[in-house]
Amino acid sequence: MINKSRFVAVIMTGILMAQAAVPSMVYAEENTAELNGVTENLGVDEISETNEGELNEEMPETEEIDTESDEIEFAFGSSLRDITDEKTVLGLVYLTEVYEVKSEAGLESDTLKEVETGQTVQILDAVISPEGAVWYQVGFYMEDEYFEGYIEREFLVSSDEQLLAWERENLPESEEELVRAADGRDIEAFPNSYRAALSALKSQHPNWTFVKMNTNLDWNTVIRNELGERSLIYHTSPDSWKNGKYSNNWYYASEGILKYYMDPRNFLTEQTVFQFEQLTYNATYHTQDAVQNILKSTFMNGIIPDFDRTYAQTFYEIGRSLKVSPFHLACRVYQEQGRGTSPLISGNYPGYEGLYNYFNIGASGNTQEAEIRTGLEKARAEGWTTRYKSLEGGANIISKNYILKGQDTLYLQKFDVDNSFNGLYWHQYMQNIEAPYSESSGIRQAYIQTGSLNSPFVFKIPVYNNMPESVCGKPADSIPAPTPAPVPTPSLFPFTDVAVNPGNWKYESVKFVYEKGIMAGMTANTFAPDGTLTRGMFAAVLYRMSGSPQVVYEDRFVDVPAGKWYSDAVVWASKNGIVRGFDDSHFAPDSNITREQMARMLRIYAQIRGCDNGQSADISGFADAGSVSGWASSDVRWAVGAGVISGTSSGGNQYLNPKGEATRAECASMLRQFIERYL
Repeated sequence: MINKSRFVAVIMTGILMAQAAVPSMVYAEENTAELNGVTENLGVDEISETNEGELNEEMPETEEIDTESDEIEFAFGSSLRDITDEKTVLGLVYLTEVYEVKSEAGLESDTLKEVETGQTVQILDAVISPEGAVWYQVGFYMEDEYFEGYIEREFLVSSDEQLLAWERENLPESEEELVRAADGRDIEAFPNSYRAALSALKSQHPNWTFVKMNTNLDWNTVIRNELGERSLIYHTSPDSWKNGKYSNNWYYASEGILKYYMDPRNFLTEQTVFQFEQLTYNATYHTQDAVQNILKSTFMNGIIPDFDRTYAQTFYEIGRSLKVSPFHLACRVYQEQGRGTSPLISGNYPGYEGLYNYFNIGASGNTQEAEIRTGLEKARAEGWTTRYKSLEGGANIISKNYILKGQDTLYLQKFDVDNSFNGLYWHQYMQNIEAPYSESSGIRQAYIQTGSLNSPFVFKIPVYNNMPESVCGKPADSIPAPTPAPVPTPSLFPFTDVAVNPGNWKYESVKFVYEKGIMAGMTANTFAPDGTLTRGMFAAVLYRMSGSPQVVYEDRFVDVPAGKWYSDAVVWASKNGIVRGFDDSHFAPDSNITREQMARMLRIYAQIRGCDNGQSADISGFADAGSVSGWASSDVRWAVGAGVISGTSSGGNQYLNPKGEATRAECASMLRQFIERYL
């Protein structure tokens, strides 16, 4: 009998050597998939059994071959299942506009489903068809429905080095030249406007393969759906790139800049093409040392706090385990966390102590505060109570919910134009339209450092219907030099109750908050520097410092009705945990705020903005240190350590006056110190 674990195919030697040649493969989706006999786990626990049929060919003389005798037989030297049982092997359909996936191996079999070029499949096994050709058993999703069928090897391509090694070992030498589309057939599949750039890349890197991803989506329809909160641009970008403010640091992307970053033709260069690379794992070049090179100039250069491994070792081990590029994982965290000061990874955000979210999974909202809270709620739900759990858990979500669901490139994780799972547009990892470009630069640099830039990479590049004939250019990108803020003079500085006295703390502080638009006067020409500040006023100050984000009114406190000048500020501050009421239903917006209350609110605001670096001072030297309320002790120590509160002198002693009512000038001074040091 045939050894099913090796898929022995008994055929004539002459038929075998004449069988059709076929290229290699790339990536698949989430659940299980089978490929002409070899099953592979794409993220579920069980896989359906393969239909392993025996293939008996007759000799020319109609002599029957006995598989248990010494007659001629052809067998794969090793089973592809040995690989696919251990890892997810993904492939792409290419070299055809539409391919008819068969229900069984063989051209005469029934058509299971038609798929477009660029369809991601999971390779499960390899078999020989009745015609003597190599077919792969695959699994794939289309519009949320899972299918398993068979595809000729000629129409699949993959960058998985274990699969390619298996092919070199097991397939006839005549097929070796077709492992990559060296004759340029891959490029010919693209529209003319793509070909020149792709040909230039192919001439430099003959081992690279380019797969046309037929989205079957109208270009203008895609742009309309991607505009709005799905696509944001950073606040330092040119005005021509912006289309209204989204939050303090982010703006809605203009249509012009969105078209630029969505047009794949703008990024068909060696420096930028890796946003289309399939995010698979290959042990040859995805090494721990290479990951360390990526991280050497970042906050992840060394040991993970409270852990016994480096970040590089952790990314490498997680990537190897999930069979996902550790370069991608490392670059993604760096893209999300920057300098590493976010409360999402600090572990000490109030109410969320001991929770971490390195990949910013689930973090959303039009304020930084909202992003932090939603991200940490996700961390709580997932049980990410250590830094390692956050890194491992986040990587697992990226693998199962994105890479294995068709969004298997950086470009597709930002722009959800793959309809194989969960519809279109909404299932995106990030809102920043520049993220694929910036992350891909780091990945390319890692390949250069490891000497692997000429490896057989596969790039999945989208094509849209009705695209402009020429590439979409970038809107005017010159950033005008900022207009210097006017230096206040007696004629420009409006407040007659604050003496113009350069160098004086009161004048400099009031001038600072006035110019920044943080605090206004009590009247057109009076500031009332020695007047008291109410709780509603201070909430409004912090609200303005955050860019006055849009707020949907909620009836949180009976004394904060809709329509008051402080209503949006208090609701915003309450939603973000900056303020609490005196009880469950009262905020007391008109009550004067004390210095220790200001310290508490400002510290929480600092944590939300990622500015609380654990500053803390010994306040025992202050004569009234014992009068600091227990609930405010750490906040006052932080404020002194951060240089926000310095105390006052009287009778040779220093006083904090924690329960004293803060004056408007004192508030201006505290805000000036905070902003100049940390924002």
